[in-house]
Amino acid sequence: SPEDIFAVTVTTSTYEAESAVSTATEAQLRAAGDDYPQWVRDRYLALPSRIPARVLALARSLTATEPTPYDRARAIEAYLRSFPYSLDVPLPPTGRDVVDYFLFDLQKGYCDYYATAMVVLARAAGLPARMAVGYATGFYDPVRAEYIVTEASAHAWPEIYFPGYGWIEFEPTAGLPPIERIAETSDQEEIGPMGVPRPAVTWQSRVNRLGPWVLWGVLLLAGAAVVAWPLADLWRLRRLEPAAAVVALYR
Repeated sequence: SPEDIFAVTVTTSTYEAESAVSTATEAQLRAAGDDYPQWVRDRYLALPSRIPARVLALARSLTATEPTPYDRARAIEAYLRSFPYSLDVPLPPTGRDVVDYFLFDLQKGYCDYYATAMVVLARAAGLPARMAVGYATGFYDPVRAEYIVTEASAHAWPEIYFPGYGWIEFEPTAGLPPIERIAETSDQEEIGPMGVPRPAVTWQSRVNRLGPWVLWGVLLLAGAAVVAWPLADLWRLRRLEPAAAVVALYR
């Protein structure tokens, strides 16, 4: 389906990517409902027939009393986060279902186990789910003003589909901090009549509402700043001692 991008293959040594980060609040996700597109139902609710019955029973017991798909996903996420994180785990026994082994015997592991288990439990609870593989954010280097991501940041996580918002990530892995979402709506994130989510109000949409004169005003101010800044900087340099001016120019 054109709405469903699995991966991109990059053949160069460096690349630049832009991504859209969801700002959906908990209130919006709770109101999203379960009117899933057919392409989502066809692909992301499927489970193998050999899934052990106790895995399906666990999914039902964790979510039976939860009122919305979002609450069901959070209940599964919270349950899995109670398992300790560990890289020191044996291989699953031959012939065993990996999720069943993780949930009822091993009960510890690393991100692959947590993500796989949440996808299976979510689908068993009627939530379209997929597993994503990539990297966590790494660590921030304030000197370089950038995030440093290494091989050690490799990660796997589950994503749940919400109508109107697309794929929303969850973090069941106990070794990483939980995802914090805004609980209530704001002036940029509203719930419309009958619980239908309104899209977030972006800067561009606010300009469109107020009229083109706002855009012209912003452009004029930006143009004035572009002209005024070099003049002010030149005036400042001329007032410095020669040695200080050299240092300032070098910087």
